This record gives sequence, C-alpha cells and structure tokens, in this order.
Amino acid sequence: LELLTEAGVDPSTVTLDFAVATISVHSDTAQVVAQQLEQLGFTVNIIQQDVPTLTERRGTGDYQMMQDGLSLAYPDPDAYSVYYDIGGSAYAAGVNYENQDLADLLEQGRSELDPERRKEIYLEFERALLEEAPWIYILHRPQAEASVAALQGYQRIPGVGLG
Repeated sequence: LELLTEAGVDPSTVTLDFAVATISVHSDTAQVVAQQLEQLGFTVNIIQQDVPTLTERRGTGDYQMMQDGLSLAYPDPDAYSVYYDIGGSAYAAGVNYENQDLADLLEQGRSELDPERRKEIYLEFERALLEEAPWIYILHRPQAEASVAALQGYQRIPGVGLG
C-alpha cells in the first residue's frame, strides 16, 4: 500500500475489469488475486468468458487485466518469440510489448548453430527477461500425463523454462 501511495494511486478510486476464462485453474486463481487486490482497496470486476474469446482478446489487447495461462512446452527456446519478440503473436502483440535487446537475443539464438553458444544466448535472454518482468507469473502448475502400458516408443520432449 505504501508503494501505491508513493505512486499517487488511491486504490479506492480504481476499478479493475479482470478477464478470466471459465476453466477452474483460471477462475480459481482469479478469485484469489481479486481478493488480494480488494484487500488493498481496489474494486475488481471478474469477467468470465470462454477460452476462444479470451484467446482472441489476448491477441488484440482488448482487456484491462487478464488471468491467462502460459506454457512453453516446446523443445526449442526460440518458442519465446511467440511471447516476447517484437511483432510476436498473441501475448506480445496484444499489449504492444517491445524490447529490442530481447528481440536481438532471440534473433542471435535462432541464428546460432553451436548448441552451447545457443544455450548461453538463451540464458542471457532469460536473465534479461526476469529483469524486465513484462508479465507477472503467480503460480506454476505441473503438467500431468497418462498413458496405457501398451504404448511404446513415446518420449516426453521437455520444454525450456525460466532459470
């Protein structure tokens, strides 16, 4: 509350429209976030919507505040481009997020052939991203998988993560 006061923000005068998908992992989390914001004095309107609507609004930036999920379960860290590159789709595009230093590191990473050098570049990217903090990540939900014993040859391809 002290930082809000320092910034000249009176929470009692602020109403937040909080877009959230109707799936429980989103709506349950949104309820907790809304309660915490209300304890600070904000008014929070939770606006539930179906996932396709939320996805469309994410890409256009048609929201004030949004509870969303983020998954980077791809074997190559260039997948960060979708979320953080200039002109990237979905997440970055909707909020006009641009950081030339991060974009340059993504370009270096996707252009580098040496696996060790690529790893260094993407670690540098992750460190810079943590400093920038364009999104607030509030929880990590492990992903579960199930299969039948007869399934043969399946190999889980781990994604990359902030580290």
